[in-house]
Amino acid sequence: MKKPYVVAVLCVVLSAALLVWGFVWPDAGEETPAPVFAMALTEDRGTAIMQFKQGAQTAADELGITLSMYTTEENAPPDAQLQAWLNDLEEVSALILPACGIETIEKASALAAHKRIPMALVGQEAANPNACVYYNRLDQGRALGEAILAAGAQNVAVYADAQAETQKTGALEIIGEPTYYYVGDPTDPGWEAPPEDTHALALTPEWGRALAQWGAGPVWTVDPGDDRIALLQSGRIAGVLMDMPFALGYLAVSTAYELSMGKETPPMVFAPSRVVMPETMYLAENIKVMFPLLQ
Repeated sequence: MKKPYVVAVLCVVLSAALLVWGFVWPDAGEETPAPVFAMALTEDRGTAIMQFKQGAQTAADELGITLSMYTTEENAPPDAQLQAWLNDLEEVSALILPACGIETIEKASALAAHKRIPMALVGQEAANPNACVYYNRLDQGRALGEAILAAGAQNVAVYADAQAETQKTGALEIIGEPTYYYVGDPTDPGWEAPPEDTHALALTPEWGRALAQWGAGPVWTVDPGDDRIALLQSGRIAGVLMDMPFALGYLAVSTAYELSMGKETPPMVFAPSRVVMPETMYLAENIKVMFPLLQ
């Protein structure tokens, strides 16, 4: 008589265990909620922003991240809006901030520290964030200098403003002392257009457009804006330094992800740039940079 009794007891115990296990064991169909990364933008127009957002979303999709984007409105101070947005943040795993005022960066840094989440700053260098994602302006200047020398330039005239100091330093490392150097704005009356035997290096979009119109020799420039294709096709510009906003957005999210996983990253993470010339603008690697609307 004991054997059936023992079997019955064992059945009851196993049934109870299975019942409890069913309550506490997670449903195989349930998915762990994706981490949320909060990313702010201070503008939402233009192909560069479109590419930046595409790069950020591509990285988020690959990494299984929910990317929550906030764009400031035009008719209000962006720093004030960003600070109000920071106050409303709740469950986030990382913070990605655009170039903004020091007070906003400090507030964001304090919030990130309080929430124990990493913060990445895009497009600006600062001491507070865990990492800054930007373009290497020194290397950009070097790239333009190398392209000019490769084109056989003997004389180079450099046109810049005070904000282009880093790019100018990189370019002069390569080309040496220029034959002519002007710091200012194309609207200034005192500058001289370079002669035909001189390559012009324009380190602002305004200088690029002005020298394409008034310069007699080849013009190498940072991105002059929407006219870049026409200026390259016409030969008015010999080469354009192009930022790669898709890569910038991708790196912003992937860097924040590395930080959120407790991994170390360099304090400055640089997105690539490249010099595009008329003969290279239709190469496969340059199509996305030059013709973003075709993607």
